[in-house]
Amino acid sequence: MLKQTEIQLSPLTAEQAQVVRKWRNSEHIRQFMDFKGHITEEDQLRWFKSLKPDTDRYYFILHQGEGIGLIHLNKIDKLNGDAYAGLFIGKKEYHGTGAAYFASIKLLDEAFQELNLERVYAKVSERNLEAQAYNKSLGFEKVGSETSGFIKMAVTKEQYDQKKAGLAKVLGLEDLPT
Repeated sequence: MLKQTEIQLSPLTAEQAQVVRKWRNSEHIRQFMDFKGHITEEDQLRWFKSLKPDTDRYYFILHQGEGIGLIHLNKIDKLNGDAYAGLFIGKKEYHGTGAAYFASIKLLDEAFQELNLERVYAKVSERNLEAQAYNKSLGFEKVGSETSGFIKMAVTKEQYDQKKAGLAKVLGLEDLPT
């Protein structure tokens, strides 16, 4: 199990976006995505350039300086107080290490404390039961459907705060800020 302090979020750069593209094109990631096609370098660069700082926050997840995944808030709508979150760990050897939890906690803290959002949504494949359970452990609940084959989950600040306290104990962290 990793330590919380070993995981950092770094704003995504164009160079890192190409690493993310390679992970995203791998079958273990792509199988649970809405878009399942191959992403070219040009596609990824075009996508990266389309990101807007007011509505999109994409982060490279780092473990001791090494990129291991991607996490984001997008469709940030401060007027309605909501956004969508997503994540994947690109390096398989980091699955089950706590890295996803530490990254998610940092991101959801940003959403609820810095951005003062009221609700964060997640679009999750109906087939990805592991991701559904993971999101539930963070306080997300199913609230509807998204595109074909995907469900919409949501978490409020209150739901997240309740789960976060329990996660601190499960993850063996006494110093996890609440």
